[in-house]
Amino acid sequence: MWLVLTAMRRPITVVVAVLALGLVSVIAVQRMKVDIFPQLGAPAIYVAQPYGGMDPSQMEGYLTYYYEYHFLYITGIEHVESKNIQGIALMKLVFHPETDMSQAMAEVVGYVNRARAFMPPGAVPPFIMRYDAGSVPVAQLVFSSDTRTPGEMQDIALNRVRPIFATLPGVSAPPPFGGSQRTIVVRVDPERLRQYGLSPEEVVTAVNRSSTVVLLLVLIAMSSCGSDDHADPVACTEENVPLTFDACTRAETEAECVAACGVWGTIGIRPSPECSCGTGEAERTCSGPADCRGACIAPLETFFDCSDVREGTCAAWSPNLGCYCWFLGGAPQGLCLD
Repeated sequence: MWLVLTAMRRPITVVVAVLALGLVSVIAVQRMKVDIFPQLGAPAIYVAQPYGGMDPSQMEGYLTYYYEYHFLYITGIEHVESKNIQGIALMKLVFHPETDMSQAMAEVVGYVNRARAFMPPGAVPPFIMRYDAGSVPVAQLVFSSDTRTPGEMQDIALNRVRPIFATLPGVSAPPPFGGSQRTIVVRVDPERLRQYGLSPEEVVTAVNRSSTVVLLLVLIAMSSCGSDDHADPVACTEENVPLTFDACTRAETEAECVAACGVWGTIGIRPSPECSCGTGEAERTCSGPADCRGACIAPLETFFDCSDVREGTCAAWSPNLGCYCWFLGGAPQGLCLD
């Protein structure tokens, strides 16, 4: 009631105050900064760490634990949330309001590099992305197909669709998820590992080394055998294997191996490189070592039991490693050669 009485006693003062308030409001609206995605507080930084082949419990123990331990040293951190799925760990770092996010991002990168020193070999740098309440998803694309495989759809989404959005100003296009990841599962016998004095890490290292042999095979198969000064080089084809196989098995250097159409590199867990020679007899039926240039083998269906095996196939490479039923003369024997 007193406001009404005051306005009636001083009408000019009230009119001037209302006009001044309206004028200041118009000026404020004209000079106000406009942002369609304003900083609304509750800033956060996301860290995504991939590591193929690990299940959620392994991701938690070998990777996420070290990140969470180091992230607590960051200035302004409120709490850390993490989620572990097959082959990837997702962490959300939530900061207190009014935190300097530029400084926070720099500290996150520094502690990520420090935490990676405690992680298994082969851990790649993680994805570090900054988000706040104003950085919200504006679109979500889901790919499905009745004719294409998940691997093909992932390739299209990653290499064709994602670059289109990545070039738009102010848009962050994260990598796609859901494609089939190619993995190699190796089952090892702990007793055998102890007998040979090996660790699982050495087996993984041997598998990684052997994968480079495939790349060498592609490059060598595209060339011709023999050195430049050879009068009549022999093409590295399956038909010419009889001409090169004996020389390949006797090769002691990389030059001799390549000249005989072999592949030079480490084989299995052996420390020194050797020459792998193609036999040209893959899938040929055999019943003994005399039927093949290399080894006569059969799949080992039951653990070291080859009593029901009557015939095998010639190995595609010599030397041939792995667990097979080996025809060494007489009844086949179940052996694992490394």
